[in-house]
Amino acid sequence: MPTGTELSFELRRATREDGPALIELIMALAQFEKLPGPNADDQKRLIEDGFGARPRFEAWLAFSENEPKPVGYAVVLEMYSTFRARPTLYLEDIFVQPK
Repeated sequence: MPTGTELSFELRRATREDGPALIELIMALAQFEKLPGPNADDQKRLIEDGFGARPRFEAWLAFSENEPKPVGYAVVLEMYSTFRARPTLYLEDIFVQPK
């Protein structure tokens, strides 16, 4: 049932060009959790590990219709279940700006 407060948003896979926005969201999550965020070296590794020749994770960005920058992100990675003999998806982070 509509409440009049719904927002439209778009999800898309992040690219290397989105790296700075992804880092900004990761830092916002760290601040929200009152944890230290990734330092400069960690940030460089995050970009390379996410968008290099052999990506270790996928990052997805959420865009609100009213915001020019992404308002949220998710980081996922493929795992493998030996008991089910199937790939599985692991959700590492999910965050949406509180506002």
